Amino acid sequence: MVTTRTIVLAALLLVWIAACSGAAGDESSGSSSAAATPLDDPGTVTADEASTMTIAEVLRTDERLARFAELAESTDTTMPGTSWMDVWDMPPNQIGDDREGVTVFAPINEGFDGMERAIRQQLDAAQLDNVASYTLISDHYVHRLYPESEFDAGPVEVWRGTVDLSLDPLAFGGHDIVATDLRTSNGYVHLVDGVVISDRFLEYANQPSTETPTTTESSDADG
Repeated sequence: MVTTRTIVLAALLLVWIAACSGAAGDESSGSSSAAATPLDDPGTVTADEASTMTIAEVLRTDERLARFAELAESTDTTMPGTSWMDVWDMPPNQIGDDREGVTVFAPINEGFDGMERAIRQQLDAAQLDNVASYTLISDHYVHRLYPESEFDAGPVEVWRGTVDLSLDPLAFGGHDIVATDLRTSNGYVHLVDGVVISDRFLEYANQPSTETPTTTESSDADG
């Protein structure tokens, strides 16, 4: 015989089962949401996208690097009429010490805000001559493949000198490296939160000259 007590117990059991199922469903849903990968910010080049691009294409496409890209586009290398962006569009077998590609430590847009005001005003007004702009860009340019796995604390040889790199914290020329290893078809791009201001650059920025930059590797296509 089914008693009232049995019916009540059965009803309580069904309520408890339903409650547990609901809690499990909520927990599962929450885990799924937490594990979801957020969408990349608009205008940001992902690692997958970079792999099909040249360094120049990454700089042109990634909105975080617009100011550096503009400067590189308007600055000639030692070959008149050939900009840095033209060089960074070349296939890897035409650039780099080993003809395998090169590396750029690219300052993000906000990095330019930290520059000395007088220099930034000259830069924004395109009043720096080509030698000064060339020197600034070359201080961010490593003439070989240089992935994060090969980073070593100390001076890094850039196109016209050296810039200090530290590992703890990870920094280039005293500025934090905020992203590494955007591997492109012709090299690497690392993002830095500041612009390297070397004595070489200040010499040209404070004493503008119309002379053409010189290099010991004038036969190279890159730089």
